[in-house]
Amino acid sequence: MLVMNEIELTKIFKAYGNQNRVKILCLLKREKELPVGEMGRRIRLSVKATSKHLGILLNIGFLENEG
Repeated sequence: MLVMNEIELTKIFKAYGNQNRVKILCLLKREKELPVGEMGRRIRLSVKATSKHLGILLNIGFLENEG
């Protein structure tokens, strides 16, 4: 049985608690890699807003930096 602590669960709910972050995760599951501008265009967000959500996903461990 998988046991998660409070911090891990908080990270998961934070990521999935925002519709735009869920859209980003779904898009990246299909495409693997996309420029931020293209990603924003597809989910109808500005580059700034898309970057903000990507930063949150990175900080909570849902994404990794290249390189």
